Amino acid sequence: MKKMYILVKELLEEKPERRDNDKKLIWAVLFKLGYADTYHIRFQDFLDRGFPAFESITRARRKVQQDHPELRASKFIRDLRKLKESKKGYFAYHETVERKK
Repeated sequence: MKKMYILVKELLEEKPERRDNDKKLIWAVLFKLGYADTYHIRFQDFLDRGFPAFESITRARRKVQQDHPELRASKFIRDLRKLKESKKGYFAYHETVERKK
């Protein structure tokens, strides 16, 4: 089995838009590992011990981008991430959450 770091690096190299969008990156990881088909993730797979934590994927992305500046997100996204980091905790408690209709 591939290390998450290597898988994430390959996926960031393959499609640059994944550098700016963690959701697209997470979906690509799940698809590559066989946990997702085109539109679905099975609940039982989600509970599986081998299912990667989303935080592990984003942590690997941050490390890859730190080690490989050419794979970093666009300046706009980097600035947004810095702003979010400067307000640690604020987004988690103040983000608007709505149920999908």
